[in-house]
Amino acid sequence: MEINATIIGQIVTFGIFVACTRKWVVPAIHDNLQQREKKIAQGVQAAKDQQRALEQAKKQCEQLHKEAVDKANKYWQQAQKEVQDFLNQSRSQAEAERNRLIQAADQEIQRHRVNAEQALQKDTVEIACQIAKRLVKSELDEQRNRQIIEQWLKEQPNEQ
Repeated sequence: MEINATIIGQIVTFGIFVACTRKWVVPAIHDNLQQREKKIAQGVQAAKDQQRALEQAKKQCEQLHKEAVDKANKYWQQAQKEVQDFLNQSRSQAEAERNRLIQAADQEIQRHRVNAEQALQKDTVEIACQIAKRLVKSELDEQRNRQIIEQWLKEQPNEQ
């Protein structure tokens, strides 16, 4: 193999090319690769951070959901208790009103009974006076006859 000036020139040119490439091109490519590697590492780290944040947000969401359900159940139970209390109070008030009305009706019935008895006694006295007047056929004092009969009725045992 013959080494001539062309090959030597090509070897020298290739050496200069390799030296220039090593001096200027390789460091630039290396810097670009390191920057890209850093960006990728930052992206991976950010993705991991986001994944952790997402998991934490899911846990918070589940916790909030549980708290909301518990709170809703508490409000539901409280509302049911209030409704039950209201119904019990309404029943008590209705029972009290019913008892009051029954008592008022009993009093009214008693009053009417007493009035009826008094009216019956008065009518009985009137009838007795008229019968006595006809039987005796004398001019007795009507007021005196009433007093006698009323006295007699008072002395009789009271039938109730």
